[in-house]
Amino acid sequence: MKVYNRLFVGELPDDLILRYTKAIRKNKPEAIYCITTPIGSTGIMEIYQLTELLKKQYRKYRHRITVVGIALDYQDACELAGDIVLDMYNTCHEINLQNYLGNN
Repeated sequence: MKVYNRLFVGELPDDLILRYTKAIRKNKPEAIYCITTPIGSTGIMEIYQLTELLKKQYRKYRHRITVVGIALDYQDACELAGDIVLDMYNTCHEINLQNYLGNN
């Protein structure tokens, strides 16, 4: 899995952000939620617990998953995903994650 270089985060202290990004890059389980690029061909973003993404059935998809945001719980992840979509539309005037990430 890749981590977007301008990772979106909720209200997390810097030391936790660093810890969680290292865990994602090293495929180590942590109790966080990840906002990712879609695994399939449809959708804007998806929300998973990191422990879910580390399961065997996701191994074949890890090379194409980019984590664009992290949050401590599902509610925060949903709110953060909403903030990302709002910023995406205000920045690009369209809902296209790839264009947005390329411009941001």
